[in-house]
Amino acid sequence: MKTKKFITKKNLNSAQKLKREYPEWEAVDQLITREFRELKNSNLGDLFVKIQLIDNFYSCNLRNQGIDHRELSKLFLLNNIDEILNRKSNDAVKIIDELIYKKFSSHSLVFVSKFCYFTHPDKYPITDKFARRALSVITGIPMNYFEQDFNLFKKEIDDLIEFLNKKLKFSLDYRIIDVYLWCYGQYLQYLKSGDKGFSLFTKNLFVDKKDLFENLIPNYD
Repeated sequence: MKTKKFITKKNLNSAQKLKREYPEWEAVDQLITREFRELKNSNLGDLFVKIQLIDNFYSCNLRNQGIDHRELSKLFLLNNIDEILNRKSNDAVKIIDELIYKKFSSHSLVFVSKFCYFTHPDKYPITDKFARRALSVITGIPMNYFEQDFNLFKKEIDDLIEFLNKKLKFSLDYRIIDVYLWCYGQYLQYLKSGDKGFSLFTKNLFVDKKDLFENLIPNYD
């Protein structure tokens, strides 16, 4: 096990309490989960709606990367996205990101990981700058390694979940660890650079819920 710090139940509970400060978070998760369950990847219109939901609600900024929603829907349909998502190898994030890069000359791991997560929440974790920053501090692995290699990011999360579940009798899954990494990663960013770039709501939260953010910090082993 490579982790240099241990996550405790206090850390996880604090993240869940912070999540409840964002009333829209659970509502959006439930909406997208429901739509992903009902909409089909074999239908062009359904794919378009799924892509819109992920990009708009989670600010993946696909258009800023030159990735058009309609063209991306066509790409997914043409390449039988379901077959890729259902492979036992669990390489869908890497494969789909490479397809996007070949078509649009732009990577979008954040978007792809979220698309894969909402399709198979038991197979794919979500990656973003906050999750990578937090996991880097926990594992001691440089953050840029995770930016370049999603499979490494996934492996370290899988190892972390397995360790905590088996050794410390936790009951973790990707959903729980994602909330923790996102909250802790935000706090790390705040500690490093202040509140620049955060919403006014989150800026106030750093002050009003300072104790919860401080309780996210894991213990050294």
